[in-house]
Amino acid sequence: MKIINKVSTMELKEFSTNRTTLRKRFYRHVLENSALRYLNQMGSLFDKGSFGGQREFWEWQAKEARSVKCVSYRDIPELKEKVEEFLKRNELAIKECYHNSMQIVWNIPEVEYVEGIANLIIPLDHAWNYYKGHYFDLTAEVVLGKNVERFEYAQVIRLQRREMDKYALKTGLAGGYIPEYYMDKVKK
Repeated sequence: MKIINKVSTMELKEFSTNRTTLRKRFYRHVLENSALRYLNQMGSLFDKGSFGGQREFWEWQAKEARSVKCVSYRDIPELKEKVEEFLKRNELAIKECYHNSMQIVWNIPEVEYVEGIANLIIPLDHAWNYYKGHYFDLTAEVVLGKNVERFEYAQVIRLQRREMDKYALKTGLAGGYIPEYYMDKVKK
């Protein structure tokens, strides 16, 4: 009820007559709270040296992260047919981005595994894939039915199959390898 009281008559009128303007404003706000900004902010939550080096870990991620754009797999001519064959034989699951991304790497040669932060309305840890200069996210596109080109992604690590398999064997997990990668490559 408090929320409704705060909405002005003008905003209600604008909403009923021009939803496109509000959508643009909303997406501008989402992009202002980007995946890269999220990584930078996380480091500031911790005191230097506390919580087992959490601040240093988040600062490293912020330094390593780079903004990338995902496209629909359908827009990658060499990949479209391969993905559609893969989807006929494999089922992708909601909330299983790490496993979904691993399956693609295991089934389609030259596809790489990517982890970082995806800003799919809110920034969250996520995995997607890379193929010959193109990033794509089957979990968001196929499972969630999202237009991946509207969202921001910040890549922290990108792994070829052999290195991805090494972390899978080492951790016994399907993804979430950024901390393990950090310990192997940075904290040695």
